[in-house]
Amino acid sequence: MGSGNSEPNPNSRIPSPGRSVAGHLATVLIIASFVILPGLGNPTLWEPDEPRFAEATRQMFERSDFVTPYLNGAPRFEKPILLYWLQAASFRVVGFTELGARLPAALAGIGAVFVLYLLGSHVTSRRAALLAALAMSTMFRFVTLARIGLTDVPVLFFIVGALYGFIRGSNRRSTAALLFAWLCVGLGMLTKGPVGLLPVAIWTTYAAFSRDARLFANVRPAIGMSVALAVALPWYIVMVAEHGRAFIDFALGHEIIERFVSEASFAPARGFFYYLKVWPGDAAPWSVLFITAVIWASWKWSAIDRTTRQAIVLALAWFVCVFVLFSLSRSKIAHYVLPAYPAAALLIGVFVDRIAQTTDNALWWRLPMGAIAFVSMVAAAVTAVLLNGLVAGDDPVARWLVPVVLMMGAAAVAWATWKHALIPAAYALSGMLAFVFAVIGLIIVPRVIEPFKPMPRLAREAARVAQAGTPIGLLGRYGISSVVYYSRHDVLPLEDDDAAVAFLSTNTSALCIMPASDFQRLAPRLKSVDVIARAEEFNVRIEVLERQKPSGREWVLVRARYEIPPFRP
Repeated sequence: MGSGNSEPNPNSRIPSPGRSVAGHLATVLIIASFVILPGLGNPTLWEPDEPRFAEATRQMFERSDFVTPYLNGAPRFEKPILLYWLQAASFRVVGFTELGARLPAALAGIGAVFVLYLLGSHVTSRRAALLAALAMSTMFRFVTLARIGLTDVPVLFFIVGALYGFIRGSNRRSTAALLFAWLCVGLGMLTKGPVGLLPVAIWTTYAAFSRDARLFANVRPAIGMSVALAVALPWYIVMVAEHGRAFIDFALGHEIIERFVSEASFAPARGFFYYLKVWPGDAAPWSVLFITAVIWASWKWSAIDRTTRQAIVLALAWFVCVFVLFSLSRSKIAHYVLPAYPAAALLIGVFVDRIAQTTDNALWWRLPMGAIAFVSMVAAAVTAVLLNGLVAGDDPVARWLVPVVLMMGAAAVAWATWKHALIPAAYALSGMLAFVFAVIGLIIVPRVIEPFKPMPRLAREAARVAQAGTPIGLLGRYGISSVVYYSRHDVLPLEDDDAAVAFLSTNTSALCIMPASDFQRLAPRLKSVDVIARAEEFNVRIEVLERQKPSGREWVLVRARYEIPPFRP
């Protein structure tokens, strides 16, 4: 690796300026909350997974069964129980609402950023930890998932918490910290199965990268795994006792083995390097600084002090472990590598803090920051064009607020870069992104996207007109979880045209949701069927020259209508 003479003396590192730990923690909580919470309960649940969890949790109350989740009349074995329990507690407090379904993941997201700061402050400077927390709290994929009621962010919280416990327990021989770490491992397993074991794999990789087996021994793995299993196993044992082979085949065979060795039933075939292609876009614009930080660490390694090296090794071991493990799996979805995001943020924080302590290494950060400022200006222009076509009616706030914030933020980043002020540039970037995400959650999603989510609207109408015992069908499987949740009714999936015709022809007053184009095609085969509601699906495409959005696919709710034949004596 290369070296240079522009780094500060390792024995006289410049202390992190600024506020106290309490001040930093307050800043972290405020920014993370500002990004994640605005408008959290406004939009309806997102297809396909969010309404599945919410409905299965709601049915726990309906069935008085808080051990086995049920969905659409059948047990749901897809994920372990902890998120359902967290949602149940949230529903108790705020009711069966979108906010109740999302609150556990949102609080876990805020908590993950909070714990990342604590972790960072133990392996590097407080300012680097603050920068890492700000970076993570404004990464697109993290923010998106923190605003959705799924397992990904809660398990991320337990992963970061476990690693924080390992670091404190290993450095200070703290039994309490290690107990906390292994409790997090067990709770992670109770949230997302084997993914909860990631902290152990990451810590093992860190010990290997550090060439120090004591790091692994210090966390007392034998005793610790006993603690983790004591937390996670009881629910699994109860499920096996209650459901037997059906649970084992799905929870082990489908959720673990099939996901790892086969992609056919989960996602399109994707190669080993899939995540390396999609992650830079998902983590943009921070990914630009991450890539620069990796190059910088390689080039300047010999001149970097020991403490900073250890933080870099931890971040890279963490990042590489997650990427390799999920790249080996045949089933690949972009958000599976979410556990790598805190590692990337930590390396970014270390890099920015370290470079800011020097005066003659400006090229390392001015080029990426300049590129970020330029791309943000381009993004402002593109967003203005998109929103000009997508926003209906006279709504200047929805149409112009995001582009204006992007342009102002880009200008602030460019100005700070021009003035050789790296830390203000980083703060300007995180502030710009935080404001953009808050506006999207509070204004753009409910005003621009929500009116074009057809399933909740049609399902609610079906619930309004349905009588006791009225069957509800859905042609195809798209949107079935939303229809079940918002109709509060089991739904029969109809696989093809013949099934739809038979359903509407043999069930008195049956209700069915289908694409309008399918209804038009089937109309000659259907008798006495009325369209009682219509809704349009969102279409992100726009005609730039006409400055308008083409219509999306239309869906209809139809009802079978039967006339009583006249009496013939």
